[in-house]
Amino acid sequence: MNNLTPDEQNVVFGLTNMHDGRQQTLNRLRWEVMQNTGLQIAGKTIFEPGAGIGDQTEWLLAQGASRVIVNDGREANLSVIRKRFISDNRVSTILGNIENCLGLQEFLNIKADMVFLWGVYYHANDSLNEFGILKGLARIAPIVVFDYLESATGQDWIESYDYDHPTTSISRKSPRPTYDTMMSGIRKTFGNAYVPVKQFDWFDFCAPQTPRKIAVGSKHPLNLPGLISA
Repeated sequence: MNNLTPDEQNVVFGLTNMHDGRQQTLNRLRWEVMQNTGLQIAGKTIFEPGAGIGDQTEWLLAQGASRVIVNDGREANLSVIRKRFISDNRVSTILGNIENCLGLQEFLNIKADMVFLWGVYYHANDSLNEFGILKGLARIAPIVVFDYLESATGQDWIESYDYDHPTTSISRKSPRPTYDTMMSGIRKTFGNAYVPVKQFDWFDFCAPQTPRKIAVGSKHPLNLPGLISA
């Protein structure tokens, strides 16, 4: 990683500064919930949108993924990932903003076993009427697993960011759906919606009105002891 350009070094610096105790706890809980769902990563082709600099990519590979197709909307992020995993032929990259790239031919050609949308959906500006992002992901893989920030106010709303950062959406907007809206969107795009039996259990003092939740969409019914039909 010593051969990074100044732009790439700035990206790494910005993201690694987030690797504090809070972020480490968050990742540990995310991975525990994922493992408790019963969904299998080993031997699977995973499409990973919004991968940042590849921290989740590293975890997916450690779980035995046979291939990880990494996507991000920022070339500097992908450049870091290419150098980080330069000797691992299981990793390939594709540039594109998830908010508007999924209908492009190069994305229509992607086929995977699962979409791993970790730490991304609540930064992406998906329509709470059409759910264009979920619809596009459903063309790529039959299963999506993701975390989202759920509105605890009883109303859907759009969050706006007043800053740019390698982790935020390029549009700087993202939805905060209620549980009913989110599950309806998953059923509309994937057909079947699930939540973990043991849901994400972490109160974020920074966002008390938007508890973090895990959800799974599948084109086919799933019969896993770690999931409940929603």
